[in-house]
Amino acid sequence: MNNTLTYKILRWLTVLLVIVFLSSYGSDSETSETKATFADLEAAISAQVDTSVMQKADSEKLERFYGLNAADFANCALFYPLDFMSVEEILLIELTDPAQETTVRESIEARLARQKETFDGYGSDGQYEKLCNNVRIEVRGSFLLFTVNCESAAQAFLNTV
Repeated sequence: MNNTLTYKILRWLTVLLVIVFLSSYGSDSETSETKATFADLEAAISAQVDTSVMQKADSEKLERFYGLNAADFANCALFYPLDFMSVEEILLIELTDPAQETTVRESIEARLARQKETFDGYGSDGQYEKLCNNVRIEVRGSFLLFTVNCESAAQAFLNTV
């Protein structure tokens, strides 16, 4: 009688552990929804932007730099350098559909390739090295952040999201 009760308890504990494991398995920090809003993230990132060297772009610059239409996304913000010989950039996009991530990543890769081609061989204050070594793409929930040489903005994004 005791063996039967013990087996039943162990069986239920096993089922409970499997349920707990499966429910926590899907809550990866990169794919889970966030409590932050786009406005929260943009404000946190904007606080890290040095406006003496960077400015906020309009939707035309997003189209020109990345080939992306701002109307296709829930929200977007692009910061780019005032000096055309600098490479610092911050792109924050709120995706309307997870499938958009692939398109945005491809656009980012194309932009990086063009920038690397432009700055390769210039030797202008290590801009090419910044393009190669200081690039981040972070995805949390429906938000995608791309930065070039703007670690403080990436940290603000991660702390806020």
